[in-house]
Amino acid sequence: MASKNFVEMVTAERLGGGKSVRARFLETMWNQASTLNSTDLLSHFGCVNSVEFSNNGDWMVSGGDDRRVLLWNMDRALAGHGYKVCMAAEHRSNIFCLGIDDQMKKIFSGGNDEQVIVHDVESGQPLDYFLHEEPVYGLSVHPQDSNLFATACSDGRVLLFDMRQQANFEAQMIAGCSYAFHAVQFNPIEPRLLATANQKYGMGLWDIRKPKACVMKYKSRSSMHVRFNEAGTKLLGIRRRHPPILFNIESPIHVCEFDNPGYYNSCTMKSCTFGGPKDEYVISGSDDFNLYVWKIPEDQTSWIDRAQFVLRGHRSIVNQVRYNPQRLLLASSGVEKIVKLWSPFPLRSSEDEGAELSERPVYSHEDYIGLALRSDSITAHDSVTHSTSENPRMMAFFDSLVQREIEGWDSEDEVETPTSVSGSVTDDSDGVSGTGDFSHHSIGTRRRMLMERISVSIADDLIREDRSVLEARNAVGANVSMDSTDTSAQDSSNLDTSGENPNTSSSVEAPPSRNRIAQLIERKRAHIVKIAKRRGKRAKKYRRRSYQQINQPCKKSYSVSDEQIFIL
Repeated sequence: MASKNFVEMVTAERLGGGKSVRARFLETMWNQASTLNSTDLLSHFGCVNSVEFSNNGDWMVSGGDDRRVLLWNMDRALAGHGYKVCMAAEHRSNIFCLGIDDQMKKIFSGGNDEQVIVHDVESGQPLDYFLHEEPVYGLSVHPQDSNLFATACSDGRVLLFDMRQQANFEAQMIAGCSYAFHAVQFNPIEPRLLATANQKYGMGLWDIRKPKACVMKYKSRSSMHVRFNEAGTKLLGIRRRHPPILFNIESPIHVCEFDNPGYYNSCTMKSCTFGGPKDEYVISGSDDFNLYVWKIPEDQTSWIDRAQFVLRGHRSIVNQVRYNPQRLLLASSGVEKIVKLWSPFPLRSSEDEGAELSERPVYSHEDYIGLALRSDSITAHDSVTHSTSENPRMMAFFDSLVQREIEGWDSEDEVETPTSVSGSVTDDSDGVSGTGDFSHHSIGTRRRMLMERISVSIADDLIREDRSVLEARNAVGANVSMDSTDTSAQDSSNLDTSGENPNTSSSVEAPPSRNRIAQLIERKRAHIVKIAKRRGKRAKKYRRRSYQQINQPCKKSYSVSDEQIFIL
């Protein structure tokens, strides 16, 4: 069908027989895009771990390893004028999550220092502090009442806070178990519902009116993030070592999984989001430095093996991604000190755009050890020196982390536990509150669990320079003998340390045509995809069996409580 011209679109709008001109134009721009234009926002002094847009799309907040919360006006940012204001209160450690209330009056920030700080947007001053027992990995502000917010914590609890309560009032525990919750979000349409992502038990749906009782347990595992669409009818999740997965909120069986050659998600905590004018796209970052955009199928396809397009331009792991529907903007961040904005419309070019288009060298683990050993004295961290320049040692650390994780992982880390007829298993010894019969499998060996815990707060190793140097010395001591010291020093002299010492004139050797991380991912993907497809087939069988049971007369009478609701 031929597309309407502008006159036909305006006529249809005025007669009430079609979408607005703006809506149709934005939809056309996004759907016809084969890639997106990008520009960089450079103001942070460390990794950017969280970005969030305001409801009206005019503002964005960002936070990360430099412990600062920056507020950006999108008009100023797109014009190249930098952030609007930096909040006065700084965290004592890495920021992991952010939130903005619906009236754009308060900003919420949580992180590794076991607290949530509430900032006043107008004055930039802190309004209140909410202490936790362990790091805060995720938070969500109530979409209708800015006094309420929920947090997902490392201690395995999801807590609901009310700012109107007295200081000694304890938060309400919505969910609790012995494994960390990585993310939480209020349903944007039905805010009494909360979606969570748990380290072991995967994605769940909760009703705040009935704490500690899970309304819906989705068949997922080792989840890092969960996200509602704007209509509140679908849930998107990210799982470790597996592609993004999509659910209808009323069904525990997934609708679709999204994959692409090169996509890999294992080492760092990542997020996902819906995108497009009608939330018809799924977006997530990857360990291979790229951002992947998939289109949600309109038919019953349950496995998408190719992304609509791949966004390239980041120089390290992409962790966070958020979509701004009012401006058709996509924001992404990760190990780098930048927030990258993407749009189908032309954007202001970055000053160092030419340099970023070139592929940087991928460091090996030996390179990282060499960089750590180059400095005999404790040097200041970037957050202290206020440096926005790319830090070679930071890049080398995460390059080494990805490679060691992929090379060290084998099939034994993904042993599947025998399942019952419903595809679920129970473990009463876990001490789970509200998730005792949660569908789950074994999540790997002790080494893998330790690596996952380290990865969420990895930048603390670089903040404490003395610990980094000590670890590097111990690691190199196991592999380098005394008689090879001169050789090691000669090899490490080829590394680029310009980000740490301006007097160093060493250069890095030219990178290979394909970086080592991409090659390692390619080798491991075959086994990962095989496991994911096998689980998908099992889920289909379970779905057909469930439909057959629903169509048969029920032999057992039961009642559904008001709390176990399905709003569709």
